[in-house]
Amino acid sequence: MIKEKLLEANKKGELEITGVRPLDRFYLITGKDYMLLKKIKEPTPIERFEKLTGEIQAKFNESGIRKAEISRAIKWARKK
Repeated sequence: MIKEKLLEANKKGELEITGVRPLDRFYLITGKDYMLLKKIKEPTPIERFEKLTGEIQAKFNESGIRKAEISRAIKWARKK
């Protein structure tokens, strides 16, 4: 759903936009007579973790490394 609203800058040139929370991030696209803000969707920590573990698992699979080898390496590292 597209919403339109007329905004007016204050004396400092600032705009007040409802629905914007502290630390929200945006792309700003400007032209001769327009400005467009696009909110950046940050992945959640769980989404980042799942992506990272998927990438690591893919690398293990490409290299032919099996779970038994990983378990042995972990046991070896914990002994040190």
